[in-house]
Amino acid sequence: MCTNETGTAPELSEPSVPASVPGQLEWVHTIIDIVKAVPHGLGQGVHYWEPAWLNNTGLGSACQDAILFRPDFSQWPKVTGYSRESVNIFKDV
Repeated sequence: MCTNETGTAPELSEPSVPASVPGQLEWVHTIIDIVKAVPHGLGQGVHYWEPAWLNNTGLGSACQDAILFRPDFSQWPKVTGYSRESVNIFKDV
């Protein structure tokens, strides 16, 4: 779950979309639907950048649910990332 230094979730640009794997899928698929609806076929594509950093707040959000991988810190300092279902975000689009 996404938290900041005070233990609360950070402010989201779309608070109605949950910070979760289903939320990732919902948000991107909504963007794709909007692009597809641009008149005269002018909506040509969507670029989604997901840097796959694991718990590096210096690179962006402190929210683990903003990435497409689930980090496993059990063998620290070795960190392993396991792909989430949302890694297939563009499948069948």
